[in-house]
Amino acid sequence: MPREVIDRPNPPPLPSHLPDDILKLAAQPAVKPLPKDVCEALRGFQRASCYIAAAMIFLRDNVLLESPLELEHVKPRLLGHWGTCPGIILIWSHLNLLIRKYDLSMMIVIGPGHGAPAALAALWLEGSLEKFYPGEYDRNRDGLRNLISRFSVPGGLPRCINTPSSRLS
Repeated sequence: MPREVIDRPNPPPLPSHLPDDILKLAAQPAVKPLPKDVCEALRGFQRASCYIAAAMIFLRDNVLLESPLELEHVKPRLLGHWGTCPGIILIWSHLNLLIRKYDLSMMIVIGPGHGAPAALAALWLEGSLEKFYPGEYDRNRDGLRNLISRFSVPGGLPRCINTPSSRLS
């Protein structure tokens, strides 16, 4: 609380001013599990996106790990925030599921720069980057190599999201 002096680590919480039966007012939607094939597709998209996002931050060469990883394959200056990537990818994948299932128009808002590897990985996997950069970021080996090795270097996609379909804060 304002101006409260904390005289010991982890003090007990202050008493709640909410009524004891407040939880009775909570929405309790029926839980309906996703079909197994949908869960597997979501997890596959998430794993692939997380790999691509991590590779964009850390790798400059050998992006498909076709040979043993060596120090010269790692970027000398790491740019990007890995900690934000898995959460953004989790939300992105589930929003994509809702968009496709219900034919929605939707915009995801991500803080400037922090989620670029996650957003770009998802955009590449869903084929959106290929539409704006044909021949450069196609959904093939060369497009993936370009996406990963050119991330945040001159001539490549920047570490702050700045694709034609993005809105900047």
